[in-house]
Amino acid sequence: MVSQVPPKAADAAFEKLSHIALARANVFGLLARAFFDPTGDLVQKLQSGAFVSELHVYFRDLLTQQVHRGEVNDLLYPLEPLHAVQSDMAGLDPDALLKALKVEYARLFIGPGSPEIPPYETFYNPNKSKPLLMVSAEAVAVEKAYHKAGVAITAGLNEPPDHFATEAEFLYFLCGQESDCWSAGDNSGARRWRRLELDFLEKHLGRWGGDFCQRVETESTHPFYQSAAHFAGAFIKMESTHSIEE
Repeated sequence: MVSQVPPKAADAAFEKLSHIALARANVFGLLARAFFDPTGDLVQKLQSGAFVSELHVYFRDLLTQQVHRGEVNDLLYPLEPLHAVQSDMAGLDPDALLKALKVEYARLFIGPGSPEIPPYETFYNPNKSKPLLMVSAEAVAVEKAYHKAGVAITAGLNEPPDHFATEAEFLYFLCGQESDCWSAGDNSGARRWRRLELDFLEKHLGRWGGDFCQRVETESTHPFYQSAAHFAGAFIKMESTHSIEE
């Protein structure tokens, strides 16, 4: 006789998986916000303490998943620099802080001239001496991954699709879709979205994001970007070690 999982137990398991996927989604969403052009909303979240507080909330679900893997420290320790930075920024003038973030963002990722640290996957192919944005093999492959998941690039957007923040935002979307499927009891749908997440990490953000974050942490002169990159690199590394069987 084949035993079946009681419906209530299955519902509870799916709800737990939904929370875990939503936690990952929200972390990727915050990372996207941290590495897009800074805004007043980002400043408000940093000065109020909400930025790191939200990360801690999301980790309540992630910790239960990671404790058996010995990765609890990998989750918590990278947040400590962000804690210190938030405390230091709390009393600053918001307009002055936004200006400082924008100046450093431009210096690191835009220019004038060549950016200090290109935020595009295209530049992290060791076989290319003169990368071509928008039409590189990496940019084309990333855009195909977006289309496969039903995501279209906003019309008129001149930003290459392989920007670090855009790739993080895409993972926010994928994890959110996975969460919705678990919540609806759709096992096969959730696993399909999970496979898309892991495939994208393996072929894209997980392949180059760590190198990018290390460079930002080393070369930035602003403590927010140093600490955000430190955390982002640790989180991407952790996410890249998972498998569909988990």
